[in-house]
Amino acid sequence: MTKLRWNNPDHWVWSERQAHEALVDEETFNQVQALLAVPGRAQDSRKPRRTPRPYIFRGLLFCGVCERRMQGSWNNGKPHYRCVFPSQYAQANKLDHPRSVMSGKS
Repeated sequence: MTKLRWNNPDHWVWSERQAHEALVDEETFNQVQALLAVPGRAQDSRKPRRTPRPYIFRGLLFCGVCERRMQGSWNNGKPHYRCVFPSQYAQANKLDHPRSVMSGKS
């Protein structure tokens, strides 16, 4: 299975000569990179989603086919968990993934 991850900057490939005009100047780029490197920055400003329904296994269940995190789904008056893996991703990753995988856990 393919998992996308950022390469470390020391593994980046740089052109020997400039291929196009820069979108931002180097100083701005370095300032933003320094801000992004601060640990825990996203957790300070992000609030959890509000939902009127309790999903006690939220964030804890993973699909047995693709290993992606399952999402809460309310069906027939009960919470369920599902993985809706887009078919084009399944084809690209050579997975035989059903259109939807449901868990009966509540």
